[in-house]
Amino acid sequence: MSEDNLANFSSGELSKHLGMSSQGLFWYEKERLIRPSKENGRRVYSTDDLYLLSRIRFYRQAGFSLEQADEMLNLDIDDVAARLYNQVKTMRETLRKEEARVAIVEQRANLIQSFKQQEGVFASVGVEPFYFKESFVRYGESETIEKFPMKKHWVQDIPFTQYVSILEDSLHSPNVAGIVGLALPECYLDFASAETREEIESGVVRRYAPESALYGLVASEAASDQALALKVAQCISEPLEGKTIMKRPILSRRQNDGALAYWEVWFF
Repeated sequence: MSEDNLANFSSGELSKHLGMSSQGLFWYEKERLIRPSKENGRRVYSTDDLYLLSRIRFYRQAGFSLEQADEMLNLDIDDVAARLYNQVKTMRETLRKEEARVAIVEQRANLIQSFKQQEGVFASVGVEPFYFKESFVRYGESETIEKFPMKKHWVQDIPFTQYVSILEDSLHSPNVAGIVGLALPECYLDFASAETREEIESGVVRRYAPESALYGLVASEAASDQALALKVAQCISEPLEGKTIMKRPILSRRQNDGALAYWEVWFF
């Protein structure tokens, strides 16, 4: 075999070197990222194709788009280093966000696991300030529920923003009996979408900042505020009048024709 042949690859040989399929190789060729020569109707790839394609795949695995990876093949070494450092910064921020998400999911698992042992025990706690995006409001004893469509950017921030129901008496309006929406703890504001932060900064989203609350775990019918309020009243020695109860579901399961919900509850 000549030296020229040693420096060249068939599509099968190159795809094996790169751990990819021949179809994937042809896709890169279709995108004009590599340009093999033809010999007797067969594609022949050079070592240049091998080096360039290996870098493209590295850039793609590092999170760059195909267009960005292609562009980086034309940059000098200092510019490539600068782009890689910027990507490291982006990746570290993504990792920080994922670590926070993992912590939230782990906390939820711990609450569910210990629910039976802790249910009905209320203790005084500090409350992290949070921003509240209303979705449904029921006024007084009215059967009418006022609906506010939830913006997609709030929903996509879950689990940082989590569904919360607030039973108000006199904190903001004596006419409001119950509000449902998404609550974003202030400590997670950095992870929220730009649209969510813009709504918060413009003041259209309510901010709750109770200094302390009684906190406990309670199970009750998912659709019954009255059942939950009764259970809370049975667990604590303080009157409910003039107070606010905030509940956040940590688990729900089917029960007969409805649902049973397991709640975190704050009373302040």
